Amino acid sequence: MKSIYIERSNWARVGINKYFEKTFYYLYVLVSVIIFSPFNILAYLSPLIFLFGLILLWPSDKAFRKLLIFLLVAGIVISFYGLIYPHIIFRNAFLSLLTYSSFIPIIIIPSHMLASEILFHRVLAFNQKLLLLEGILGIIQGIYGFFRTGSFSGTNGDYVEGTLDLGLEPEASFANPMFAVNITFLCLLALVAVVKFRYRLYPLIVGALSLILASVVHILFFLITAVIIILLINFGNLLKNPKVFVTFLLSIILILSVGFQFIGSNLGQVSHQVIRKPTDNPKALIRHKAFFVIPKEYPAMPYIGLGPGQFSSRASLIGSGRYFGGFYSPKFVPLLTPKTSVPMKKFLMPVWAWSATVQYYGSTQQPFSSWLSVYSEFGFVGSFIIISMVAFLLIKVKLARTNSQNILYKLLLQIGILFIFFLGAQENYWEVAQAIFIGLLILKLLYANVFYSDKHVL
Repeated sequence: MKSIYIERSNWARVGINKYFEKTFYYLYVLVSVIIFSPFNILAYLSPLIFLFGLILLWPSDKAFRKLLIFLLVAGIVISFYGLIYPHIIFRNAFLSLLTYSSFIPIIIIPSHMLASEILFHRVLAFNQKLLLLEGILGIIQGIYGFFRTGSFSGTNGDYVEGTLDLGLEPEASFANPMFAVNITFLCLLALVAVVKFRYRLYPLIVGALSLILASVVHILFFLITAVIIILLINFGNLLKNPKVFVTFLLSIILILSVGFQFIGSNLGQVSHQVIRKPTDNPKALIRHKAFFVIPKEYPAMPYIGLGPGQFSSRASLIGSGRYFGGFYSPKFVPLLTPKTSVPMKKFLMPVWAWSATVQYYGSTQQPFSSWLSVYSEFGFVGSFIIISMVAFLLIKVKLARTNSQNILYKLLLQIGILFIFFLGAQENYWEVAQAIFIGLLILKLLYANVFYSDKHVL
């Protein structure tokens, strides 16, 4: 009798798992279509669409409890800052829950439920089609840009936006970097498809070429840096072999040489923009203010920050009413009365206004980034927590059991984690769902297959 009960229980669990896999897959397809669409507002809501779709279609007491606990902790944190600072704008603080919402489903979704080879293959197959479509369109846009600009370097990359913008001319906002980040993660997953499961190679080639043509220098730099660091962490001992060391060095030189051929002038601007005095660069100036000027008026700021949504985060920028449409030509957002905290109004707004007067300024010069936002709004405490979590994940993945089945998963998972972390140095990427949410879901799948693939009931 007991064996019959156990057998029925196992079959029930298999049915639940398969239903969850289908739910996850269809929601993954839905949010991928939304994120690669030109409807930015809808794309910003994609994590919430995914989360509520999952809760409605796959009711789970455990997942729902985790969500409630997360919201409770967030409410306590916001209340804490409300007690510390009289200037806090609570609307902007709660708005930060929306801007950082890409991470909520990643926390809520049970990893062990994703460790299914069937689900993984379905995602891989869809990913191949999506990468091929976006890659082909990106290449066509890059070629069109070449005929308009006469070069594959310079501003040509701005034309490469995939389906994020279907116009012939560049959107001139953030579509190009968002396209490049998404293509990067699709290429990482396509690498698994090609190397491990012998899928066709051409979607990966097409996607990689469109990524190069997009010529977003900081994304290529962060990706290459993440790859080098992860390879050194995992295979550093092999570099003691002279042949391996020479091969590794020549590979780096080859990659940089190819990069200079396509986007030489873009790469040449990197040192010009990075090595500048604070008075020459809005980003450098606001960093100087955050570390040396603001703490004189807000002594607790270096330790605990100014509070979520109160300074340079995307939540604070949106709350100011000057984010959508541009600083000097803002678009009206329904139900959103512009509100700005005192420190943001005094220290950030003048620098932001200055950066908006220079037409060619991009994310390298804009006075905000996720690293800055975490420090300015959560202080050294928040920064330490983020760095510790990244280090913990990298170490945990490195120490996970390695075999011929998961070695590639481990490497790509580590590269993806470090890549997301590095993106925070450039812009408020951690609050842009249209840029990072697909990548986070892909990393969640890789994580599940690294740690739970041999424990899942099929």
